[in-house]
Amino acid sequence: PAENISKVEVITNPSARYEAQGTAGIINIILKKNKKGGFSGSVQVSAGNPRDYRANVNLAYKTEKINLFTNVGYRNSNFFGEEKRRQTVTNNGIENILLQNNDQDRNDDAQNIFFGGDYYINDKNTLTASFYHTFLKNTDETRLSYSYLDATGAIDSTISRIENYKEPQNFNRLEMNYVKTFDKKGQKLEMDVQYDFWNDDEQESIRQQRTIPATTDFTTIRSDDVESSKDFLFQANFVSPLTETSRLETGFRGEIRRITSDYMVHIDEQLVPELDNELDYNERIYGVYAQYGDKIGKFSYLLGLRVEHSDIGIDDQKQLFNDSKKYTNLFPTAHFSYELADRTDMQLSYSRRINRPAFWQLNPFGGLTDFRNLFAGNPDLNPMYTNSFEVAFLKRWGKFSINPSLYYQHTTDFFNFVTTQQTDGNFLTIPVNLDTEDRLGFELSTTYNPFKWLRLSGEFNFYQYDQKGEYLGRNFDTKDETWFTRINSRMRFNKGLSVQASFNYRGRNQNGQTLQKAQYHSDFAISKDIFNDKGAITLNVRNVFDSRIQDRVVTGENFRLESESIRVGRRISLTFVYRFNRKKGQRDRLPD
Repeated sequence: PAENISKVEVITNPSARYEAQGTAGIINIILKKNKKGGFSGSVQVSAGNPRDYRANVNLAYKTEKINLFTNVGYRNSNFFGEEKRRQTVTNNGIENILLQNNDQDRNDDAQNIFFGGDYYINDKNTLTASFYHTFLKNTDETRLSYSYLDATGAIDSTISRIENYKEPQNFNRLEMNYVKTFDKKGQKLEMDVQYDFWNDDEQESIRQQRTIPATTDFTTIRSDDVESSKDFLFQANFVSPLTETSRLETGFRGEIRRITSDYMVHIDEQLVPELDNELDYNERIYGVYAQYGDKIGKFSYLLGLRVEHSDIGIDDQKQLFNDSKKYTNLFPTAHFSYELADRTDMQLSYSRRINRPAFWQLNPFGGLTDFRNLFAGNPDLNPMYTNSFEVAFLKRWGKFSINPSLYYQHTTDFFNFVTTQQTDGNFLTIPVNLDTEDRLGFELSTTYNPFKWLRLSGEFNFYQYDQKGEYLGRNFDTKDETWFTRINSRMRFNKGLSVQASFNYRGRNQNGQTLQKAQYHSDFAISKDIFNDKGAITLNVRNVFDSRIQDRVVTGENFRLESESIRVGRRISLTFVYRFNRKKGQRDRLPD
């Protein structure tokens, strides 16, 4: 809500202050301090179809010296998915076709608690501590049917497969934050320490049998993946104005993470030795930065340099996947802005970024739900690097604002998913490093408030890309273009009635192996304030047209894999919220 926002920073090319990981931009919403004292809170309950029951209680107590807060929540949600696949494999001019149908019922049962407090030591020193805990239990059932066709197109044989999957997860976070301001305006020191620890147990139980031409006995498959992680983070930022227009900012960040994965598989109660292993992932990333900014008349600039050292290792009990990567990188950033006229700016920016592979992209032990289409991580996957350039124009006048921009990104060692057919006839997909990707694009963001009660906003992004690289002797060079758009509208009427609607569209795109067809979806919500603005009731419809269908085609040497899947269908929910001693727009204090 606008009354709670101090300012909004839209950062498409992040500065050296932010960690170099990732290639996406940042939207930084800075809220005003809550100056209202005493006891306040809110209660929220909702119900939806498919089943989606939620309850949330948020409480706060504030005095001149302390601000205590807590949030307790519960959620029980069902999700239904379906997928159709067609596999065509050509051998010696003969097509072998497999038709596959998957149906999945997923249930999430979650409870969480978050509590903490701010201690105002004095006007210039604040200490914050908090604890967050959530327990989530995933209970899923997937039904798969494989129909193999003969040369005439008739069903030659059928295999049915049912998987029951359970995954209890425990996640915990301890966090402490210290903020010190100084007599000098704008001078500030901020320090954070954070400790995350979690564990989960992924349990697959699969029963498989052939039903055509004759019914066979069940084959049973059990897999168990016990994972745990400990993650320690510490960082500090210091901002010091040097003159009325210039400032120097410095800081450091360190993250130490250890993930352990103990994996085993039994087929008909017999242990499979090649799928019995324990994997350890160790990650240590340290970074320091400095940046200097100044304004000279209508011209302003911000120059920064971030240095990060990465030490990432993966090893296993059987010494099959030992790999260690250590590298130190420089990440320069440069931002320039010129005020052409009142409320009219021209901006030019550059940043170098890194995208390190996540643990799931490195872990060679994937699930066994669909034996015909398996996924595994690649322990030898390298990080990819991106040099990003952008020139933007921002114009604001009256009820209208427009922000067009041109951007260019050059990426080395970019990630791509490659699917190959194995000697047993099944297909395996893994992430690999290809050579380069060059992306040239145009983006347009705009807002328009033609009336006090109506707000329109939209975004359009079009880009061309040129990818180059080889894997296993196959060329994956691709040139293509794609686009996406988002359109949002908000209408506020008298007596606390408001309506919101959005439309999203993503055009088709293709890489060296995969064609992803176009997709669109729309969301709608209507809300009414009640009880003199102390409460509200909201009807929310997500994926209104049930159109979030992922339609893709993967091609390779002698094979073509077509799939059409619906991960989440239409969802309708009704929510009631009641607030006491708090404003309508005041946000809950939640974990990051």
